[in-house]
Amino acid sequence: MAEKVTLTIDGKKITADASMTILEAARQNGINIPALCYDPLLAPLENCRLCIVSIEGEEQFKASCGTLVKEGMNVVTNSDEIRATRKLLLDMLLDDHYGDCVPPCQQTCPAHIDIQGYIALIREGQYLEAVKLIKERNPMPATIGRVCPHTCEFACRRNLVDEALAINPLKRFASDIERKSGTRILPTVPEESGKKVAIIGGGPAGLSAAYYLRSLGHGATIFESLDKLGGMLRYGIPEYRLPKAILDWEIDGILSLGVEVHTGKKWGKDFTIEDLKKQGFDAIFIGIGAWAVRKLGVEGEDLDGVISGVTFLKDVAAGKDVKVADRVAIIGGGNVAIDAARTCLRMGAKEVTIVYRRSRKEMPANPEEIDAAEHEGIKMHFLAAPVKLHGENGKLKKLEFVRMELGEPDASGRRRPIPIEGSETMIDVDQLITAIGQFPDLLTPEEDKYMEKLGITRWKTFEADPDTMYTGKEGIFVGGDIYHGPLTVITALADGRKAAYAIDKYFKGEDLKPPKEEFNISRGSFETIDKSIFEGIPKQERQKMSELEVAERVKTFAEVELGLTEEQALEEAKRCLLCGCGAAYDCQFRKLLTEYEVESREQTKPRVDYNSLEELNTSEFIVVDPNKCIRCQRCVTVCTYYECVGAIDFTDWPTVNEKCIACGLCLDICPTGALLEKIEGRVVDRIRWDEIRGVCTHCACGCSLIFQTKGNRIMWVKGNDKDAFDRNYTCKQGRFRSFDYLWKKDRLENPMIRKGKRLTKVEWDAALDWIVENLQKIREKRVKDGFAVIGSTAFSNEANYLLQRFARNVLGTNNIDAVGLNSYSDVVDMLGESLGVYGMPQPLSSLEEAAAAFVVGDVEECAPIVATALRRLSNHHGKELILANHKDDSLKQYADRLLNIKKGKAVDLVNGLTSIILSEELYDTSFLEKNTTGLDKLKKEVAKFTIETVEKETGVSADVLVDIARLLAKVPDVSFVLPLDYMEKFENISLWKAVFNLALVTGNIGQKAGGIFPLPAYANSQGALDMGLSPKYYPGYVTLSQVDTLKDVYGSSVPKKTGLRLDKILENAKKGKIKALYVFGSPYFTQTIKELSTALKKVDFLIVQSPFPTHASKAASAILPCSALLEENGTITSMERRLSKLNIACASPGKARPDWEIVAEIMAKMGGPKYETLEDVQSEISKVVNFYGSMDPDILEGKPYWPFSSKDKAGKAYFELKDFNKPISFLL
Repeated sequence: MAEKVTLTIDGKKITADASMTILEAARQNGINIPALCYDPLLAPLENCRLCIVSIEGEEQFKASCGTLVKEGMNVVTNSDEIRATRKLLLDMLLDDHYGDCVPPCQQTCPAHIDIQGYIALIREGQYLEAVKLIKERNPMPATIGRVCPHTCEFACRRNLVDEALAINPLKRFASDIERKSGTRILPTVPEESGKKVAIIGGGPAGLSAAYYLRSLGHGATIFESLDKLGGMLRYGIPEYRLPKAILDWEIDGILSLGVEVHTGKKWGKDFTIEDLKKQGFDAIFIGIGAWAVRKLGVEGEDLDGVISGVTFLKDVAAGKDVKVADRVAIIGGGNVAIDAARTCLRMGAKEVTIVYRRSRKEMPANPEEIDAAEHEGIKMHFLAAPVKLHGENGKLKKLEFVRMELGEPDASGRRRPIPIEGSETMIDVDQLITAIGQFPDLLTPEEDKYMEKLGITRWKTFEADPDTMYTGKEGIFVGGDIYHGPLTVITALADGRKAAYAIDKYFKGEDLKPPKEEFNISRGSFETIDKSIFEGIPKQERQKMSELEVAERVKTFAEVELGLTEEQALEEAKRCLLCGCGAAYDCQFRKLLTEYEVESREQTKPRVDYNSLEELNTSEFIVVDPNKCIRCQRCVTVCTYYECVGAIDFTDWPTVNEKCIACGLCLDICPTGALLEKIEGRVVDRIRWDEIRGVCTHCACGCSLIFQTKGNRIMWVKGNDKDAFDRNYTCKQGRFRSFDYLWKKDRLENPMIRKGKRLTKVEWDAALDWIVENLQKIREKRVKDGFAVIGSTAFSNEANYLLQRFARNVLGTNNIDAVGLNSYSDVVDMLGESLGVYGMPQPLSSLEEAAAAFVVGDVEECAPIVATALRRLSNHHGKELILANHKDDSLKQYADRLLNIKKGKAVDLVNGLTSIILSEELYDTSFLEKNTTGLDKLKKEVAKFTIETVEKETGVSADVLVDIARLLAKVPDVSFVLPLDYMEKFENISLWKAVFNLALVTGNIGQKAGGIFPLPAYANSQGALDMGLSPKYYPGYVTLSQVDTLKDVYGSSVPKKTGLRLDKILENAKKGKIKALYVFGSPYFTQTIKELSTALKKVDFLIVQSPFPTHASKAASAILPCSALLEENGTITSMERRLSKLNIACASPGKARPDWEIVAEIMAKMGGPKYETLEDVQSEISKVVNFYGSMDPDILEGKPYWPFSSKDKAGKAYFELKDFNKPISFLL
């Protein structure tokens, strides 16, 4: 038992193992000490020094990651001095850090929408997910996608290459997809809080507040003075820019969340704030717009024919009978002026002229709108200001204006226009529309007494906290134009959201302030950024939205801009330069910079020239950015000492060399964005991923993984369980390759039945009824051995269980096997007969605990994680790795003793080693006599494998053979590892017998270190056998003679005759003896395509259930599309007898259904047992398979080893000698 010590950390007395560091002891007791170079997998590095602590009696701070605990130690982890030191250290680490945590587009956006994120989702084809991301901060993307001034595009660094990314058109594209898809992206409304908020104003600010308040569970009631909601969106923006059908669609979505609406209710006339409070509203949000207009202040402004732009556009939008004259002048340069001018043109004006007192460059209107107005023929007089309006008989006739010149900049930053003396000019006009500015029309205290309590600025707006929109007065919040003055729609939407979240905190009695702003480093503004980083980027033309032709559009209010096509959107999304760091959302460095309040900064010079990075990034899967490296050296350390590969060279930063096996561990362990995953040649997208915990389905190791998903895509993968054998490791297949099939390969999406020579799509009921009808016809003919089923290691335990149940109880046959089992069924059969355990008797973790390992074949191909453990055994633990193979493999360079045998001669080698041990009597006689049987027969069997014979046959010298044999006999614990795919390709089942016998002779069975490790090739090989996919065993390895023990579940009329194995099923099929065959589609058939095709074509009725098209499906009578393993719930069982829970990582395509569900429905239709839920199936498995004692969710989450039960939830990892059959039989 480990020695314990008692110490005090931050005043808390704790007990810890004496072997622990202060950091480990603190974290074990919930005390967080920051560190960037520490990881539980690594020995202390003490590179970052952030883990410093103060120890009583010590003059200097100590690195807690490398200081062991001591009895009576008193430790302080978080004093002011320690925090200041850590802040200084963090600041110093920043000196060479170059990049952007957040891209400039997002920083510039008033709503701080994750622009880079949603563009990445569009690029991946995840359009609805893009909308979902946008709506986290903007509830009206279809509207904003048409009217936003897109300041984000002005900040886009693509401007330094060619043109800005089309951010707003991409937003519109995604939201239009939502609208056309029939699927609304809306938040889930939580349980009602009981709190109610009155919202005054149904414009963008009010609508946004309502949306987010409902998403937080609070009641929201809008009071709108006009007939319809929308505010300026409806009454200020013309139809050709924002079709009202689109606005109504978005408003309807917001209202569907349960928002109450009262239109025609004007504040100050129909109600006051006091009235709302009396009605029980707990908070009030005021979001009315800026409807009051500024006067020109010139003579003649009251003439008939002069109207404000706001009134004009509002009347047009309201459907009033608005007339326009032949010659119209518009005063102003903003969007209202442009909108009014273009509207006049569409209403029949013959000549429209905009008069603006500054130059075109200073016009505040959207540049695109200005361009559009000019294209439509609208005239523009720049540097001109009205001085007088002339009329006759009270009607406007002429506009007099003066020419201007630009002086010094004014408060707005624009150059002040100065009249040019004597430059007055007169033009004829019949109508004049003023659009020189608006302001909120605030109530007087007489209209609402609460106005006396609210602070008002000189610009006639309300005072409020800009971070919370709170006025500080009795639960009253404001936002939009009433706070800012006339500004943008996106700003109003942002205010509404900001207020909603502050109101939520107000209700909870919390501090209203949002969380402190996260640290951000920037590569600089357009003026300061290093321009050389853009030199190597090829120019790529911006995609343009198609538009109505000018001649057509000026005659109608139809929408002018028609949006991007899907092809354009995908192409445009690729133009994104990915300015924001791919690690920004989980960067440990950034989190500490934020926590310790290090000031955000610009860093304008890279450590390494960006144009040379391509030379560094030769890895297929990993991108290195030295400019983000903080030199913690976690990557090189973990690669050297845990993966034991040495694939990372480190000088001032890491570089990946040719030794890389693409395990991805360096990516998980990097605390910054210096190492990022590369997908299809492009760095991983910067998105807040959804995380689904699950299990790898590539090989039989059963590694725990975290699937990073968005929508219906697994985007990337990382390790999960540090307590499991894989210890958070992944491998190339599991991390980078295993899941591509879910979206890159063809998928079966619809049930199909064969009519004549063609497969025809049908609905599920039709397909299943047709299958049942045909199976019943064949069953009625009572053809001997005419039925067979073939399961698959690529299917869940539940599906495989039901398939054999269907075969036995409904079809009455034991012609049952599985694709992918190959020789593993023989191996398990022999283990069961010899040891009484039908599986690997010890966990994989015991493999590297041994003193030596004896490996035959290429482990890396079969089980890469096991190969890592073997490298660690040799390199990290300094133990003997003996490797026998006839070809090169990745472990050869790590082998301490390398046996280059001849192809197909591994059986000779292993039997020869056994023969030496027996002939020299190097074995433990008492152990073998007490625990085994058949030793004399074994001696006779291996006697022919003399040293001379084996030397000749294998090519291994006699001296080496004797040396290896003596080593294996002498070393106390040896792991014997045999990849079964190697045996199947180059040897036969005799190799397994030989390895088993060698392990038993040397006493390496039934101990906690070492043991026998037969490695099956495919994921659920163990589970398929456990579930009874065997012609000779029922589930749980119940023999045919013992089947009566299952009669309470299976009844008594089940087949007791040994059925056909896979090869015999196909052989009989080829002869026309198999009349109906139900196959789980799999790529793991070992037969050639020709052999398989020939056999299956002879089957009268072939059912293929598969996620993908296979060679089997080409001959199918019926095709049933099912979910892949990562698209359904259920379980699989690893090679170490560990049960893993499958979780849905992404949805199945089309009409595909869970694999077990399809079998269950066919079985029920044919009079078999009924299973309504997955839990029904699992409950029965627990009854039938006695070592799957309980499949309750809490047990499955723990990944138990079988046997397990409700009393022993973790299960039995190790079978010891006392647990086996006695005596243990040698395999002869």
